[in-house]
Amino acid sequence: MVHLSDLLLMNKSAQQKFFNKSKHQYAPRHIADPPIHTLLELKALTDALKRIPKQSVVVDFGAGSGRVTVPLLQKRYSVLSIDVSDQSLKKLQQIAQELKLHKPSIAKALPEKKTFPATASSGATRARFCPPA
Repeated sequence: MVHLSDLLLMNKSAQQKFFNKSKHQYAPRHIADPPIHTLLELKALTDALKRIPKQSVVVDFGAGSGRVTVPLLQKRYSVLSIDVSDQSLKKLQQIAQELKLHKPSIAKALPEKKTFPATASSGATRARFCPPA
């Protein structure tokens, strides 16, 4: 079993290799039908995002297969999903398509010299909202 602290010590290539395996991605069934603790995290996140215009782009760092991105898309936010794993991002786009949602923009890194009104990320314990400074 790999712990979060181990992942943080991995270099980018090792992280890509790890998260390109389906068994290390967030289960699609939990994205479509989140457990209660995830619903509570997402409610807190979307409540915080009410402070920005809906047409704003929210950046989801470590988007993976869509644990945070998909609920944001369901709430009609535009999302830029960033992740090191090509397979996770492909799965995210497949899930969005299966749920008939607008496909998120995807990237492996944050575009240079561009600002965004909000960023979101899912950690081991909770989703976070970071408003602009």
